[in-house]
Amino acid sequence: MELAMQPDFLEPKTEAGQTASPARPDLVSVVIPAYNYARYLPAAIDSALRQSHPAVEVIVIDDGSTDATPDIASGYGEKIRYVRQTNSGLSAARNRGLAEARSEYVVLLDADDLLDPDMIAVSLETMRHLGGNPAVIAHVHRRIDQDGRILPTRNTAPLRDRDFRVIDFLVMNRFCPAVLAKRSSLLEAGGFDPQFRASEDRDMWVRIASRHRVHRLGRVLSSKRGHSHNMSANWRQQDTGIRRVFSKASQANYLTGMARIWWLKIWSYHFYQLAMMRGRTQPLAAILDLGFSFMLWPAFFDYPSLDQKPLFRLRMLLWILRGART
Repeated sequence: MELAMQPDFLEPKTEAGQTASPARPDLVSVVIPAYNYARYLPAAIDSALRQSHPAVEVIVIDDGSTDATPDIASGYGEKIRYVRQTNSGLSAARNRGLAEARSEYVVLLDADDLLDPDMIAVSLETMRHLGGNPAVIAHVHRRIDQDGRILPTRNTAPLRDRDFRVIDFLVMNRFCPAVLAKRSSLLEAGGFDPQFRASEDRDMWVRIASRHRVHRLGRVLSSKRGHSHNMSANWRQQDTGIRRVFSKASQANYLTGMARIWWLKIWSYHFYQLAMMRGRTQPLAAILDLGFSFMLWPAFFDYPSLDQKPLFRLRMLLWILRGART
């Protein structure tokens, strides 16, 4: 895909409307989309400003917030760049951040998440020394609650550095959006799809992995915050987004020939995740979801690669049944 064919929003502009001039070559742009997350935004900004890497610009894209987000951003003065736009969704906010970024390297940080101090330094060093021209360097994240307390890990498999393919992202979303990525690769893929209201990052990683190398470090370099307003808490929105990811991937023919059989596994794991999201509130529907999962793919022998324990679907069934009796 020719970069010259990209939409206008992907071209960074100055206040005078001219294309922005290149900045220092070691600059990394941290893009923070924010919508009514004033409670968490200062911690996200501070984590970006405290990076050990010496050249970081922090760009806050306010997606039409109605809370104290503008006041918080203004309090940082020239330490950050603050851009406000009409509410257009997370994908549009990220695309605006890509347009504003002055660096080839960008970090995508949600306004309720945090970067470890060495996240950029470690990721950039990996990007520069890894062969195969990687477009994305991801990492493992810890889970924290709304007050920043570390939550117990759910991972059961040894964490290691590894590449991820299209099939890996179709089976499940493998990491949070807080990655170091080449801006040119994100633009080549067409930016984030504004049609998505969930799973927009998964859609991007599928498209990137179809073109470039995607590598994940088996090292914890960020914190992902859980709270009642997470988009992942809305199972209908999540289901719609994931189905859209599958539809786009199918139309793009990312899996061809005998590889098409993997669609059975992809859909099977999706129904398992749907059962997990609906288990407490809709137990009968969740049990039906598990039934579809078993029917499509009777046994997952690669459960460690899914960060799961043996017989994880039977464990899920028991969890649902226990909840239904209480």
